[in-house]
Amino acid sequence: MYSFSSTSAAYSIFGDEGIFLTGADRILQGEMPYRDFITYLSPGAYYPLAGFFHLFGENYVVARTFLLLNIIGIIAAMYWLAWPLLRWWSFLPVVVFSFLIFPAWPFVSHHWQFLVFALLSTCCLFYRTAWWRIASGILAGISFAVFPEKGIFVFAAHITILTLTEFRNVRSLIAPIVKYLVGFPLPVVGGVWWLVSNGVWHSFLQQAFVDMVTYYPKQVQPFAFFTFNNIAFLTFLGFIGLGLVLIINRRLSVFPWKPFTMIYLLHIFLSFSVWYHIELYHLLQIIAPFTILMFAALLVFFRNRKAILKTYSLVGTAALAFSTMVVSVSVLFALAFQSSYGAGMGMSDNFSRFSTLRGTIALNNYKTPALVDEYAAVSQLAATTLAGKHVFFLPYAPGFYYFFGLRNMTSFDFMVTDTIPPAYFEKFEEELENIDAVVFLLTSWQSFDTQG
Repeated sequence: MYSFSSTSAAYSIFGDEGIFLTGADRILQGEMPYRDFITYLSPGAYYPLAGFFHLFGENYVVARTFLLLNIIGIIAAMYWLAWPLLRWWSFLPVVVFSFLIFPAWPFVSHHWQFLVFALLSTCCLFYRTAWWRIASGILAGISFAVFPEKGIFVFAAHITILTLTEFRNVRSLIAPIVKYLVGFPLPVVGGVWWLVSNGVWHSFLQQAFVDMVTYYPKQVQPFAFFTFNNIAFLTFLGFIGLGLVLIINRRLSVFPWKPFTMIYLLHIFLSFSVWYHIELYHLLQIIAPFTILMFAALLVFFRNRKAILKTYSLVGTAALAFSTMVVSVSVLFALAFQSSYGAGMGMSDNFSRFSTLRGTIALNNYKTPALVDEYAAVSQLAATTLAGKHVFFLPYAPGFYYFFGLRNMTSFDFMVTDTIPPAYFEKFEEELENIDAVVFLLTSWQSFDTQG
């Protein structure tokens, strides 16, 4: 999984991974996010990777090792979270995540960092002792520090979980919630102190919250209706009705009520955490709880198939089985097609490999032929024509700076019209006027008017 996924890159240099790697690199060069460069990511996402680079070097293998540690954490947390529902079958959602979900988006990303702590913090809620509740709060606080826009939904899920599972009277809620709240603020206060002491708290709120929620959806949401993305999201939320029935009426529940409620509520709140950027890849990054619930439902069906077949008519059962098969096969096929496997597993001709300052990277010819051509051109120029010069890539290719060690002296690693506030264009223009930079216009962006 680890070795093969590193050759599946379709958007690695142009997408979130490029922003993440380049931001960490800029921090190592002495720059500070929100002051020296504009970004939508939080310091809690950047600084762990920057610290990892500081300890072990900035090679791409080091970055992939950082990713591998995140994935191991997710796998362990998924198994732990699934155990009360699936017992020894808990390996099934882990296998699906490892060989279908993760390879569909196998990049170094703050999304995976966030998911580790979101899952682990929920696992700690299984236990009622004070230290476990405090630990849950601390881990949830770290998830908030890594990805605040999603972390606030983890916090809301946990408060809802504690309310439903501990409620006997109002006083019975005070102790568990207070214990949780003892832990949650610790990482959050640390992050706030860093923002305030460095004088960037206002810029952080503007870039990571206001700009992110206002402008980023314009890039994604137009494609979210009447497409696979929309179908996937509806399927993803498909447990809402079932879950509400089982939570309200425990007698109907065939699951252990408390763990099912915890996983179900985490799934629902994580689903709504991507409301402002609904599309397939963002769903993949939070699909772990849903995967556990899906296998729990299948396990119950197979264990009680005789009773279910007797209860419902043959026609109804056949329709349910057929629709379930169609949805399952469609979702799995789509995931596989989007992953490295869909491009032809083991066919080395599908990939172009480039040696860079940070290590070797492979690009998928099948998915991104235009990007491969641009990358080949830049790789030839990096060591000669561009040596020692300032460079900027319009509109969007942040990973070029990291992989080739190219210097971007502006505050922007990307300049996509729909996702940038208009005021930033004036700032960008002023910065370019004072910098002797080589500017590349990337024609692979079909909607990008190079003349304009």
